[in-house]
Amino acid sequence: MRIVVTAIVLGMVGSSYAAPKPERIVNLDRPGSMEAIEKENPEHYRKILEVIKTAEAQPCETLPKILKTLDVMDTKCRPYAILTSHPPKIHLTFTIGNVGYVTNAVQTKLGGKLIPAK
Repeated sequence: MRIVVTAIVLGMVGSSYAAPKPERIVNLDRPGSMEAIEKENPEHYRKILEVIKTAEAQPCETLPKILKTLDVMDTKCRPYAILTSHPPKIHLTFTIGNVGYVTNAVQTKLGGKLIPAK
């Protein structure tokens, strides 16, 4: 009985520290979305530009830690899921305040080169 009560209390405490889900998700790759954010929420717009600029130069392994310094939470990108375009892109999700954002960030400043197939 004591174990059951402890498990319930710990479950309640743990869930209270879970990050809240965003109220809405905005796809930044949709036409006009950045312009709308610039008008509606200039502070988010400035942070989004900084996130995209940082994502160009940082690998997925270090990106979430760096973006936390900008108050950007729940950053997710998969280093093994690089979109095979030129230049390569990564699928990036992050949260600012109570809004989630999704984009494909261009990886212009990371190493690597194209090699023709044999």
